[in-house]
Amino acid sequence: MTGSGTAPVMPRTARAIEAGLVYHVLNRGNGRMRLFHKDQDFAAFERIPKLVSGGE
Repeated sequence: MTGSGTAPVMPRTARAIEAGLVYHVLNRGNGRMRLFHKDQDFAAFERIPKLVSGGE
């Protein structure tokens, strides 16, 4: 136990990462502010993971 009376915190195990895979993509701004003001901008954002993974 630590001096504050709580159990020590153990870090979680790191995730295995494989090259060429997209794991998680965030599309939200700070405070959930709008990121994409034009439909074309969002469409471009959606194309990126496909291009990276070879899906397009």
